[in-house]
Amino acid sequence: YILSYVAVGARSVENQEHRLTVSGIDIPAGMKNPTSGDLSVMINSVIAAQGSHSFIYRTWEVKTSGNPLAHTILRGATNKHGNSV
Repeated sequence: YILSYVAVGARSVENQEHRLTVSGIDIPAGMKNPTSGDLSVMINSVIAAQGSHSFIYRTWEVKTSGNPLAHTILRGATNKHGNSV
């Protein structure tokens, strides 16, 4: 067996090319929340990765069926309100 997993990092999750690529693979793919902390960006990236797409990549027409295994990864961040916790 070959086990595989892809994680799209916080700096790449907003990149449309990464979202399109994940939509065409058939392995689990986690999308991290971005460095800005905006969770809607992460959610939108998962929605995009789960959907089917058609696009041109290096003169090739690519059609994907979407990746139902795309999901979110909540990474840690600095606690700016430590005194109130």
